[in-house]
Amino acid sequence: MSLSAEARVAIDTCRRAVASTETAFRALRSDVAGSIERLEDVVESLIGHLKSSDSLLVPLLTGVTAPPRSAHAAVHVAILSLRIGLELRYSHPELSRLGQVAMLRDVGGSGRPPAGAGQDARGAHGPRDARAQEIVEIVELAATFVRLSREQPTGARAWPPAAVKETLRQARARVPDTILKALIQIAVSFPVGGLVRLNSGEIGCVVARNAGLPLRPVVSVRTRRGSSSAAPKLIDLQERPFLYVQEFLGYDDARPGPAESPW
Repeated sequence: MSLSAEARVAIDTCRRAVASTETAFRALRSDVAGSIERLEDVVESLIGHLKSSDSLLVPLLTGVTAPPRSAHAAVHVAILSLRIGLELRYSHPELSRLGQVAMLRDVGGSGRPPAGAGQDARGAHGPRDARAQEIVEIVELAATFVRLSREQPTGARAWPPAAVKETLRQARARVPDTILKALIQIAVSFPVGGLVRLNSGEIGCVVARNAGLPLRPVVSVRTRRGSSSAAPKLIDLQERPFLYVQEFLGYDDARPGPAESPW
């Protein structure tokens, strides 16, 4: 069982986001008009996808590598930042602002925010300024996770992701607990669109999560030990106590371990 339809849409969304971001970054460096608007379009595309599915998170949570280009890093950081914002129930305007800060964090590939990014959060007071500070903290936490997931790739079968523990260790002293808890909730839940192998030997695609039960999602099963079934069946692991996820396979069950990102 290879790429699901949802995975294909996610891969296409990410490839288009990276391509648009590369174009926008070149325009920004040359001070060409319209570059910020292009990044805003990328952010809106990512928000729209994340509101319906977590499938954009699969490569980030499986430790796959990607070319070390700033556009890839920006898109990865934006995806995780936006997902944290959704977990914290950010409004759409707040999500847009969060995504833009994440995209602009590393325009030049230096690993540092551009001049003025998050400037309104420093030395600030009041609810709006507190949100600005929180946005900066979310983006920096997401950037730390993305960096560590590249430095310590372990492949899809390692769950929870290896980068989670180290990210929490590095960020615990400087990031509020509410943001850390949001990351934990995201990082330990099997993302919709990813493939899993059950202890029964069946392979299926995660199609829904169960609130409060991150390791017991709803799975659409099509294969068992290499054989395919024409009619998929839904298995809600919340209702099947003797079934559990034995391995998380990422996008493609044919990949035995760390792999290059399809983006």
